[in-house]
Amino acid sequence: MLNPAELYEIVDDAPAAEEPVLIVALDGFVDAGNATRLACAALVGDDEPEEVVRFDVDQLVDYRSRRPPLRFESDRWAAYEGPKLDVVSLTDTGDTRYLLLTGPEPDTQWERFAAAVAQIID
Repeated sequence: MLNPAELYEIVDDAPAAEEPVLIVALDGFVDAGNATRLACAALVGDDEPEEVVRFDVDQLVDYRSRRPPLRFESDRWAAYEGPKLDVVSLTDTGDTRYLLLTGPEPDTQWERFAAAVAQIID
């Protein structure tokens, strides 16, 4: 297996929390009623998520089977928002910090991704 640590980057000045809870909510092929997307939106609410870890999605997403949407206006491409797979820090109503891992479910390198998440937790 390739080095899992090369799959992610810890953001400089990432907020620290003592023994935070990590919630994993990945978008996948089977997401009944967009439950994952709606749950993440509810967790984030009006809070401003602070990025803690950024994954290299180009190594994990198969763009042939799941292409990000492009917006076309009249005669040109107007917008593109690439997928993001990251860990953000949020604060609950009791001012307790927790982490949320969200983004597209990896199409490849699952064992390496799982090892990377384990490294991040450690």
